[in-house]
Amino acid sequence: MSYQVLARKWRPKNFMQMVGQQHVLKSLQHALDAGRLHHAYLFTGTRGVGKTTLSRVLAKSLNCLKGVSSTPCGVCSACIAIDQGRFVDLIEVDAASRTKVEDTREILDNVQYAPTEGRYKVYLIDEVHMLSTHSFNALLKTLEEPPRHVKFLLATTDPQKLPATVLSRCLRFHLRPMVQGDIEQYLAFLLVEEKISFEKTALAVLAQGAKGSMRDALSLLDQAISYGQGVVKHEDVVTMLGAVDRDLVLKLLEGIAEQNALQVIELTEQFANSVADYSASLEELIAILHRLALAQVAPSALAQHEQNLNALAQMMNAEQVQLYYQIALTGYQDLIVAPDQKVAFEMLILRMLAFTQIDEAATSTSTSTSTFTSTSTSTASLSLSGSALSSPISSSSSAAGAQQGARQAAMAVARQELNRTGGGADPRLLSSAQALYQNDKTNSHIERAEHSFVGEQPYGEQKNVQQAKSQAVGAHDSCRDASQEHGQQASAQLNWHELMRQLRLVGVVKQLAAHCCLHSFDGNTLILYLDPQHAGLKTARTEQSLLQALHQRLGQVQLLIELKRSSQETPAAQGVRIAKAEHAGAVDAFVQDAKVQALQTEFGARVDESTIQWVKP
Repeated sequence: MSYQVLARKWRPKNFMQMVGQQHVLKSLQHALDAGRLHHAYLFTGTRGVGKTTLSRVLAKSLNCLKGVSSTPCGVCSACIAIDQGRFVDLIEVDAASRTKVEDTREILDNVQYAPTEGRYKVYLIDEVHMLSTHSFNALLKTLEEPPRHVKFLLATTDPQKLPATVLSRCLRFHLRPMVQGDIEQYLAFLLVEEKISFEKTALAVLAQGAKGSMRDALSLLDQAISYGQGVVKHEDVVTMLGAVDRDLVLKLLEGIAEQNALQVIELTEQFANSVADYSASLEELIAILHRLALAQVAPSALAQHEQNLNALAQMMNAEQVQLYYQIALTGYQDLIVAPDQKVAFEMLILRMLAFTQIDEAATSTSTSTSTFTSTSTSTASLSLSGSALSSPISSSSSAAGAQQGARQAAMAVARQELNRTGGGADPRLLSSAQALYQNDKTNSHIERAEHSFVGEQPYGEQKNVQQAKSQAVGAHDSCRDASQEHGQQASAQLNWHELMRQLRLVGVVKQLAAHCCLHSFDGNTLILYLDPQHAGLKTARTEQSLLQALHQRLGQVQLLIELKRSSQETPAAQGVRIAKAEHAGAVDAFVQDAKVQALQTEFGARVDESTIQWVKP
């Protein structure tokens, strides 16, 4: 017996065996069971989605000897003849090869005759859009009022080419492209029935290569079985199709996330050796970035074979994924006009690296600025104390210059921090700078006194000057201790709502902070409570981003977020409460307006409160 290809061997013979297209099957099954039969059906859709198969199953349901129903028996002479393609009353016409009006007239001349074996004479016209204009005109009258024993089944991949007069005479059903998951499941079922071993990842590549066509998927499966000598392997399928290796794209994204430029360059060279079409590589890259964005928002939405994407999603923040997606999408458009696709692809990858480095550099700069602020202040204080204790009287002028430079540097840092935070600078920073300024003023008076008395005053009076200087140094130490105590009190009385506004967070990190409330802060460890219903916001990535923002404001503190309910009001709840109060006030002010009340009285107007918005004065 000769070999029969899988697409023909496994062609569905009834509605139950068909995959997908439930929106079409449901309508046809109900119509057949209720006897509400139309005289002309038009099936549209891309190649290989079941237009011809559905037409044959419908013809079998109409001519089954056991009666018209959605479940033909499949064993009567009419069903068997239709399955074998030898049923006299099923006339299949290939419109692509019979476009002339003479061919159409020949068909129409036989319409008037009753069916020979079946209940209905069914005309199945495939690729009907290929008919000429004269053929359509000849068909119109018969298509509108055919004999009772005639049914027309039309199939086309391009319904836009059909005249409106034809479309209006048919009951139209659009068959959608097959879902990739449905194709994978059907291929797996088929291979189990054929007793052929396979790898699930190989079926995913085949389903993706089919692009929504089940017939293409079965043809590719036939080819894969032959290529793998009876075994369907992932590596063989990728090599056979010249497809993009998904693992290679994942390694490339890992290298970009880790800023491993050497690894990224080596992987781009592997792309050059294994992939001939860079547009396909970019399509796979864009598809994976889309799945990464989905994994960051809803990890459970990933398929079983995509669980390895969760680890990669944790290596990037949401902003990076969105940026990479936009870079890849723009690069896909540029690839068409690029003189060298390889160079364009490499520049796209290098652009992703460059933007990541810029982003990290900005973060490190802001962190180092914060570190310099606190360090420079404390260093200036220490240097002043040391100079006050150890500087000899003879070097008073140089000490005064050093004091003046340190004071200016400290106050400049404080002023810069004050400007950056819009007036909300850290109290510890300002207290230290103010103490430094007061100490500098005291030391300046002492230095001027020393300068005026050197060589003129007796030893006893010089001793008194030294005692005054020691008292000034002690006053500075007391001021410094008071400043530190003030900073500790400010930390203990931390206002989480105010601090969150100063952090200037964005995205999911801002949502996490907004749904947290402060439990305790001892100066080193900040403990926040997060309602368990918002547990999805707490990830390693968002927690690390929040901690980095806190470091810039509070220094090197530790962060602990616990999933517990609290009676305290979170910033998010406060925002909702304030928004409701503002809206209620706006509604009250609006309905109390004399003109609004006049409109309601005179014309029966009704106020739609949902459209009222409070505007800040």
